[in-house]
Amino acid sequence: MRTLVIILLLNVTTGYIFGVHQMVSHLYMFTSSFKTLFYLLAVFLANLFLISVFFLKSKKVFNFVIFAILFQFILDFTYYYISGEFFEFSQQSIALAEINYLGDVFQLHQTSILVAAALFFLTYLALIELKSRISHVIPLKFILSIFILSLLANLAIVFRTANSTFVPISSIKIVSNLIYGFGYSTYKGPRDLLHMFPKSASAYQNIILIIDESVAGKHLSINDNKKNTTPFLVDMEKRHNLSNFGLAVSAANCSAASNIILMTNSQPQRLPDRSGEYVLKKSNIFQYMKNAGFKTAYISGQSNEKKFQNHMSKHDLQHIDYFYQGNQHSGTKSLVNAPEQNIADELSEFLKTDQKHFAFVVKKGSHFGWESTYPESHSYFLPKLTKSTNYNKKNKHLAINSYSNSIRYNVDLFFKNLLQRITLKNTVIFYTSDHGQSILENSSLTTHCTARTPPPSQGIVPFFTIHDTHDLTFNDLQKDVYSHFNIVPTILLLSGYTNDQFEGIEIFRTTDKQKIDYFYSGDIFGRAPLHRTIVDYSSRNVLTAN
Repeated sequence: MRTLVIILLLNVTTGYIFGVHQMVSHLYMFTSSFKTLFYLLAVFLANLFLISVFFLKSKKVFNFVIFAILFQFILDFTYYYISGEFFEFSQQSIALAEINYLGDVFQLHQTSILVAAALFFLTYLALIELKSRISHVIPLKFILSIFILSLLANLAIVFRTANSTFVPISSIKIVSNLIYGFGYSTYKGPRDLLHMFPKSASAYQNIILIIDESVAGKHLSINDNKKNTTPFLVDMEKRHNLSNFGLAVSAANCSAASNIILMTNSQPQRLPDRSGEYVLKKSNIFQYMKNAGFKTAYISGQSNEKKFQNHMSKHDLQHIDYFYQGNQHSGTKSLVNAPEQNIADELSEFLKTDQKHFAFVVKKGSHFGWESTYPESHSYFLPKLTKSTNYNKKNKHLAINSYSNSIRYNVDLFFKNLLQRITLKNTVIFYTSDHGQSILENSSLTTHCTARTPPPSQGIVPFFTIHDTHDLTFNDLQKDVYSHFNIVPTILLLSGYTNDQFEGIEIFRTTDKQKIDYFYSGDIFGRAPLHRTIVDYSSRNVLTAN
């Protein structure tokens, strides 16, 4: 036991020293000597507190404190092993926003998580044993003083740098991040009223925006993928019912950010939104569509009943006529019958009246673990992952096959079933995904939501419209030039608004020079760094990340 703990502590210490060395070198080269010394002081105080904990008189207090410290250490290094990033404030914000997928995270990374859990408990027991061998006691007042000084130094760095400076001090990070989070709360009130109305009639009676989950644009065969993942959509394109715009760039590489940006037509020149009063307060797409005479619907396969997601709040319900999020069993039932049958049922029911309809649809799609997103009978591509298969580089070809099976079932078959239920007369469907997917790229096990240096594939998504055969609205448009930031302006234009009534550029005016060729990662509210990753369509590589 003692040998195991020594080896573990040596590994942790090595990584810790390396992280501190990297940050000190950066500070010394690019900032001032004072900042470098202050950073070293913060590191020293945090380590002094960590050591002093072993000299606490109360065993109960020691057990609690060391449990919290060790938990953060293990969480940090497990997350680093999986994603190549430490579990900082940005990652914590993402985790809270994506809490619905906690089970999927465990399913995909269960080996790493179980190993980490075993190390945690073994080390915890060993540290308790180590404490029992220490008889010397340091006064509690002294230890509290060190803790407070360490916390203040840490908070000074966190607030001064907007959480952008790496502080590898797990013993203090839990508390400092909680304080920082409360200090930067976002807007939670009602949205601005919209007094604007369209200047002309809408081009369609029914406008539907479908946002899929974790669908990578390059994995669809309509985008020249070698695997036949979308045969039905290929046929739709041949019959002129589908206008394919190729690969597009998502607003962000994480669901919550992309969805709220699309819902509010937020534009990049206003991000990050440090007050939250742009993204969370401005009039949303439902308000625009209601003023254009549309009955509005929000239909989601991701959340349950009235549990809000993607930064939505109760105030958004004021502008939604038809709200559906299913229940905890609806997703399982729909998988047995057909891909997301509950979504198809609700959408077709919503469209039955003679009114104008606008639907904002959020699919459950192909989020990991992919094996739970389609029935075994729809295993088109083999061999594939199984419950006993580890998700690692060695099994990358299995992972890609599993993901391709999920795409064929949840994208291609979904549309095949849906279009048997609804008419395309005077109707247009806009389709994209919230973000793309990276499958075992750059030595990382994460598939999306990488905060600092994500692979470009996390921001490359499909983009097409489905419409009546005789609809020529989308003829002769370019491919591989569009972004999420162009979609809602296009919908508003087709709803009767003119381009001086909304932010952004619609797809009809987007050119190579005007295209938005980057996606965001990190925190769109500026509580932590917000990075832009620029995508080169020709090579699909990252040009810059800043």
